[in-house]
Amino acid sequence: LKELLTPIQGVTLASPTNQSMSCGLTTFRISGWEPDQAVSKLWEDHKIVIRQVRELTAVRASTHVFNTEDEVDQLVQAVSDMVR
Repeated sequence: LKELLTPIQGVTLASPTNQSMSCGLTTFRISGWEPDQAVSKLWEDHKIVIRQVRELTAVRASTHVFNTEDEVDQLVQAVSDMVR
């Protein structure tokens, strides 16, 4: 997820990208969107669940072993569409 979000103009990662410091949590900011608005938009339009991280003014996606590559791709596409 981090690798796919990194090249998107308007998306800023707040999570470490270093493999030794990385985990299944990806925290990022979406330009032009307040975190609560982004959370609502992704749920309402795509039924994608992410959470707001108020302390960082960001959102966080928690990927786990049960998430498919297609689900990750759907999130990346939805976020990409939000910054166009």
